[in-house]
Amino acid sequence: MATTASISSNVLIISSLLFFIVSFLQVSGAQELKGCGFQAIYAFGDSLTDIGNNKGFAERPPYGNTTGKQTGRASDGLLVIDYIAQSAGLPLLNPSEDQSATFQSGANFALSASTVMTNEKKPQDLFKGFVAAGDSLELETERFESHVKSICKDPTGPDCKKKMESSLFFLWMGINDYNYAIADGGKEASPFIKTIEQAKQLKLVPSVVEAIIKGLKTLISYGATQVLVLGLPPYGCSPYFLTPQSKNSSAVYDEHQCLKDYNDYLMYHNIYLQEALGSLQKENPNANIVYGDTYKAMRTILAEHTKYGIEMVSQACCGIGGKYNFTPDYKQLCGQDGVPSCSDPSKHIFFDQLHFSQNMNEKMAGLLIQDILPKLKCKA
Repeated sequence: MATTASISSNVLIISSLLFFIVSFLQVSGAQELKGCGFQAIYAFGDSLTDIGNNKGFAERPPYGNTTGKQTGRASDGLLVIDYIAQSAGLPLLNPSEDQSATFQSGANFALSASTVMTNEKKPQDLFKGFVAAGDSLELETERFESHVKSICKDPTGPDCKKKMESSLFFLWMGINDYNYAIADGGKEASPFIKTIEQAKQLKLVPSVVEAIIKGLKTLISYGATQVLVLGLPPYGCSPYFLTPQSKNSSAVYDEHQCLKDYNDYLMYHNIYLQEALGSLQKENPNANIVYGDTYKAMRTILAEHTKYGIEMVSQACCGIGGKYNFTPDYKQLCGQDGVPSCSDPSKHIFFDQLHFSQNMNEKMAGLLIQDILPKLKCKA
């Protein structure tokens, strides 16, 4: 006959196992997207998604230290797109510029520092002389078109479109269009609210969203039917924006000590984007265009950060200078000589001044997968 002690011990073990399983399912996605049957993923974006096309700063340690390899990912390890691929039961994607890759499971066309708008479309007076990179969504879609032509005899024919129909198209970008404009590339600028008002007057959001829709139309013309477009997270919580505004006595903060005006502006972008995606969906009834709410996902993590193993919500793990470990001069950035990195990136939301830690990417991806799975209309 079992003793009370043994029963209690077994109950404790079972409870612990159940907690682990439930936590794994809720946080990691546990291959929930595998039931969608995606044969490939095609990804577009900026440094939040780039896995090595524009390596630059992210090819030096401590970037990649958690996974033990510097791949060009702007994190200590994996990115959101990596967890999306794992959840779909696919191997990690290859950078589109990798000449040795076979691209059996798709390709990643994201370019670090890329903006949605092309240079000729950017309102230069708002950018205050900051020379943004020439890479854009248009360049990424052009590279995608070249890729399709290399793997299909008839890129617009039924056989090629069938390949595209079994693929997930992932797009997450737009933040750099606002970073370069509103934050002046991270340099200390004029009062914050003035730059927000300038952006509104110049109708920056409509221009950015218009460029996103144009890019999506190109992808749909090549047969994309499952399209996932992520909104922008509340970057008013990042060291990149908090540091320059720390000397601005008129700056307004929310309950998480994030810049309220900037986050409200990014929410405006997200609302505008969702409306535009709704119109695009009506124009393309054969496609399934899904919005992924990274703003909500990040706010969820901010509100319960200790539950996700996070202690530092606005302080960069890697960086130097002030309250947020960031000096906006481009001379003391993560990866440069003499710039320190914390011992445990998983306890931080931000690995550097703008980019998320692997732990944050994993947790955010898990929340996104829960959100998008019903919208993707998969069998899972």
